[in-house]
Amino acid sequence: MTIVFGALTIITGDPMWVQIKVTIFNAMFALFLFVGLWFNHNFFEYVFGKTFHYTKQGWNTFTRSFAWFFVMTAILNEVVRLTFHDTQVYNVFGHEMSGVNIWIVFKIAIIMPMSGLYAWLLTRWMQRHHLPIPDEDGGTATLAAAAATAQPIPEHIKRPAAHGADPGN
Repeated sequence: MTIVFGALTIITGDPMWVQIKVTIFNAMFALFLFVGLWFNHNFFEYVFGKTFHYTKQGWNTFTRSFAWFFVMTAILNEVVRLTFHDTQVYNVFGHEMSGVNIWIVFKIAIIMPMSGLYAWLLTRWMQRHHLPIPDEDGGTATLAAAAATAQPIPEHIKRPAAHGADPGN
């Protein structure tokens, strides 16, 4: 996708192609995440499930939240692309910039930090969805607490039982 839209940008001399690629990619990834949830195939759980151990509700919330984030970034990308035209010069904080330069600054100075901050905040929020594990006294602890105390993670937590099965068996 990057090569095709990059080539179209070079061939036509119109930066709209590389700008719209971002919108299309974000919208398609959001759709991919939503469809995965619809068919009960959670992409993030599949990719990160062996590293991070969350409840099904936690994985679904995480994925749904990121899907909506990608929808929002696609919309914001289009708002900036359509608002600031490449043929016009704008004065931004004392600097003259074309529309495509404003778009580049928007991507680097707003979208990139916002994405990192959002991922960090969402990951922190996901701590409440950690699967519990039994501790030495028969109580439960989170996986984070187990990792902090170097406790082994029980097999039923590493590989949860099938739907409807009792995880204690």
